[in-house]
Amino acid sequence: GELVQFNGAGSDEYHEIVLYEWDFNGDGLYEWSSKENGRTTNIYNTEGIAVAIFRITCSSGYSVTDTITITVAEGKPPEEQEEPEEQEEPEVQELPDEEDTLSSLSIVFTLSLLSLVSIYYRKD
Repeated sequence: GELVQFNGAGSDEYHEIVLYEWDFNGDGLYEWSSKENGRTTNIYNTEGIAVAIFRITCSSGYSVTDTITITVAEGKPPEEQEEPEEQEEPEVQELPDEEDTLSSLSIVFTLSLLSLVSIYYRKD
């Protein structure tokens, strides 16, 4: 019953991305689509493993997909969880600002799409 946020992105050096789609349960039917971006949310109500598929399509009709595995497990809500025993504090490392990082999903899509485009233009 928890809300899961999805954020998929991609780019094409030569064409515009015209469609972003999510298939939240891996059945091949894309339940969500947008011409604007790949950001959306979904709620999983059944315990188990789901494979979400993200697909982008460029203006020339080429598509690329990537997947992410979602594990849904029943658990106590955060306010009902027991306090853990006090442990030694782990070393804290500063992470770069969120704006300075790309999600691995975005990188995979970008590289995949660029590979497809370069193969397409190499054939000409």
